[in-house]
Amino acid sequence: MKTAVLSDLAFAAPRLRTDAIRWTIVLLATEFLLVNSPSTVLLVAVPETLALIQALAIDEERCGWNRLRLALPITRAEAVAARFAVAALVAAGAVALTAGTNLLVAALFAAVPTLGEIAILPTAATGIDTTTLALCCCASMSLALVAAGTVLPLISWRGSTLGASLAMCALSMLSLLLAINARPPLPAPPALLAAGLLAVAAIWFIASAALATRIFSRREL
Repeated sequence: MKTAVLSDLAFAAPRLRTDAIRWTIVLLATEFLLVNSPSTVLLVAVPETLALIQALAIDEERCGWNRLRLALPITRAEAVAARFAVAALVAAGAVALTAGTNLLVAALFAAVPTLGEIAILPTAATGIDTTTLALCCCASMSLALVAAGTVLPLISWRGSTLGASLAMCALSMLSLLLAINARPPLPAPPALLAAGLLAVAAIWFIASAALATRIFSRREL
């Protein structure tokens, strides 16, 4: 499994570096000019995770990497588990990037209040709200895990098809709509709510991994 994870990360590294720079620019512009809100954490994890999953699937189909990877000393179950592990790592990295950007901009607004004058919207500087930020981080990670757990079995079954692509677009739009409609200030939820979101998403993710393994073990390559 370690070999498969490293091979996926080696392929994804250039793309992830480029995407990290692009998303950082987008997030900084959004938080400085529009709204510095914890809800912006919901913007990145789902589309970035799904985009990487699709890129890996397309690359495999183009160069026959499935056959090459299955010639390595790993089983099909390990190959599927590695793809799920990479998806979880990318989702966690995206959540960390967005949360860090949110805290950075909030700290800058607090340290230099005059920065608020460059904002287009009067609600740009909402201050540091760690409670809501923690909930949004949990929600973002949960959405990414559910999205990956929905798409990966489809790809294990038929590869990067139109159905899988449409599912990715729908899930990405859902995360965008949630980010837009999550208006601050949000009610401060108990820690149990955040833990519950992650628990449900983790159960879905693990069950999907088991399903994808079963599907991929029967697939003719």
